[in-house]
Amino acid sequence: RWAVPPIIEELKEKARSARLWNLFLPDERFGAGLSVLEYAPLAEITGRCHIAPEVFNCAAPDSGNMETLSLYGTPEQQDQWLRPLLDGKIRSAFLMTEPQVASSDATNIECQIRRDGDEYVINGRKWWSSGAGDPRCAIFIVMGKTDPDAAPHAQQSMILVPADTPGVTIERQGDDLRLIMPAEVTFDVASYEIKPSFFAVLGNVADVMINYPETTIQIAGHTDSDGSDSYNQDLSVQRSAAVRNFLSGQGVEYARMSAVGFGERFPIASNTTEYGKAQNRRVEITLSPASDY
Repeated sequence: RWAVPPIIEELKEKARSARLWNLFLPDERFGAGLSVLEYAPLAEITGRCHIAPEVFNCAAPDSGNMETLSLYGTPEQQDQWLRPLLDGKIRSAFLMTEPQVASSDATNIECQIRRDGDEYVINGRKWWSSGAGDPRCAIFIVMGKTDPDAAPHAQQSMILVPADTPGVTIERQGDDLRLIMPAEVTFDVASYEIKPSFFAVLGNVADVMINYPETTIQIAGHTDSDGSDSYNQDLSVQRSAAVRNFLSGQGVEYARMSAVGFGERFPIASNTTEYGKAQNRRVEITLSPASDY
């Protein structure tokens, strides 16, 4: 439901025509050539208006991402990503914060970046990624762990990830709410029978859903990589269906809920460790309000 008011693009054209554009970049090849000291009072003034930083193409996270690309990007990366950002044609996002760890300390980052031939395989989950939901967002700068055996402050790196890369999924925006239920807490091992000890928790979830009748609900089952593909797929479907049936029995309208299983296809952690496998064995409930709610 992210929308861009037409007035924004109109004002951007006026600002660019007046050469009030990319004021934050001291490198004259890319920006206005102002020093930090010279730009500071302009940032203070534009910061008084919510839309002004974007109008002058000085809004975060694009400003920081443009600085990074101007300093460290290859000529090819600058042509593909920096130039459209400088022109205000696309937006970007910086993905660092993760739900499981105190991510302001980068040594805690768990997202894995692994080289595989001429490609990189990225496995992790990010949140609070400002701008990722913007329909104009075309590129992410992702922080992850490339060398877990290095010294603590030398394990991390950053990688450019196009927003349309297969496997990149934006799971929550705005008012959508997602509840993750670890399989070990919710079910017995290799079972889709809900543990009686979890009835009270799911009962509370049902109460919330009943109090917000305009929401739609998706229940998704996931597994680790142990077992065959068909076994994992079946188990994930059975577990999501068990949660839907329980919630229906608590008074949540059956038609509001969809239940799907994804097997092992969407891990949120590495399946090479027991901790990672435990994270991947889960059921997720996503509540989405009606567009006019």
